[in-house]
Amino acid sequence: MLLSRKPVGRVSIVTPGGLPVEANVVDACIGEGCAQCAVRKDAATMPM
Repeated sequence: MLLSRKPVGRVSIVTPGGLPVEANVVDACIGEGCAQCAVRKDAATMPM
C-alpha cells in the first residue's frame, strides 16, 4: 500500500508454524509517506 498508494483488500502470510493464512484488510488508511491498516482474525477459521 505504501509504495503503490492503493489500498489492498486481502493479505496473505505464512505463520511461524508454516501455515498459510489469508485475511481481509479493514480500516486501510494511506497518508503522505505512511500507510496503515488492520486485519481481523477469526479464531474459528484461522490458525495461530
